[in-house]
Amino acid sequence: MKYILDFDRTVFDMDRLYACITKNNPLVALGTVASLENIDLTRFIFPDALAFLVTQQQNDICIVSSCYGTSAVWDMAYQTEKIKRSGIAQYVNKVFVVPESKVAVIKRLSQDTVATVFVDDHPEHVQAVASALPEVHTFYLDRSNSAPIPLGGIPMIKSLTELPLAI
Repeated sequence: MKYILDFDRTVFDMDRLYACITKNNPLVALGTVASLENIDLTRFIFPDALAFLVTQQQNDICIVSSCYGTSAVWDMAYQTEKIKRSGIAQYVNKVFVVPESKVAVIKRLSQDTVATVFVDDHPEHVQAVASALPEVHTFYLDRSNSAPIPLGGIPMIKSLTELPLAI
C-alpha cells in the first residue's frame, strides 16, 4: 500500500504555526521564509500524523503539497522550506511541492503499486484526484468540528490514525 499525504492541515498544524508567527513575529508577513525564522517547525506535526507515520514503512509514504489552497497561494520556496524545516523527510520516501494540481504527480506515483491511498484536507484536491484517478482510494481529512462536507461518496476521516481502519 502506498500512502500519499497532503502536508498543510493533514500532517502539519498550520493554524498553530500561524498563531505562533503572529504572536512571536507580528511584523513579519505570513507565507514568507522570514516568518519561519527562530521557530522549531518539528513541533507542528500533528500527533496523530506522527503516530500514523511511525507505524508505516518510509518507502510507502509520499507527501504531495501544493502551493495553492482555498485560503492562500504560497511561494514555492516558502512551501519547500516549511516542509524541510518540519523534519517530515525522516518519515517519508519523497516530498513533492507542486504549483497547483496534485493529479499528475499522484498519477505517476500510483502506477507502480497495487493500491494507493490519497489523503487531503481540501475538498477540491480530493475531488480532483477521485475524479481523475478512480483507482486511487481518496479520503477527505476534516479536523474541524463543523458539519461534514458531502463529497459524493468520498470517505471522511478525522485523524490519520483512522486511515488503516477505513481502507
